[in-house]
Amino acid sequence: MNLLTPFILSLLVALGIGLIVGMEREFDIASGKEHFAGLRGFAIMSILGCLVTFLSEKLNENILIVTIPGLLVFISVFHYSKIKTENLGIVTELSLLLVFFLGVLAGLHYIREALAIAVIATTLLTLKNKFRETIKRITQAELYAFIKFIILSLLLLPFLPDKNYGPDAIINPRSIGFVIVIISSLSFIGYFIIKFFGAEKGILFTG
Repeated sequence: MNLLTPFILSLLVALGIGLIVGMEREFDIASGKEHFAGLRGFAIMSILGCLVTFLSEKLNENILIVTIPGLLVFISVFHYSKIKTENLGIVTELSLLLVFFLGVLAGLHYIREALAIAVIATTLLTLKNKFRETIKRITQAELYAFIKFIILSLLLLPFLPDKNYGPDAIINPRSIGFVIVIISSLSFIGYFIIKFFGAEKGILFTG
């Protein structure tokens, strides 16, 4: 008899995701910051997402649809209580929502996708202080340059025509734009490596 059924596998993955994110929040609590959810809260929330998904598939698909508004109300109440104590942070609430939906993904057997998102989210939470230190060192001109780069790479590049023009059809606007974005990315990353890690590493990476 195979004890590791698809539901048990999804449940274990959901539990692991909740423990990973909850451990980061628990460490944040240990450093002196107060959160209304820690290791157990995140683990239970992730399991809840997996369980609700399983019940929706087996009994009635409306179970998941009804649960989501209730979850939003539940988290909103806690956020409102935080505001009354002049704690305006919303990261824990958003993390709880994310963990619930990762549990849903695990319940739908999107195991790799759920784990990948969990790792990315935990990394972002862990690097909070590093992000703040980095932002303090960025000038306004560098911020404008970064915004222009995002506009170029994410807003303009997808709309360039992927067709060949000119003699012998050698000019392709999409390919030219893609090359420009790659070169700009290397220069941009190299500049910040020089700024934050020293000229030797930055020049080596850019080269």
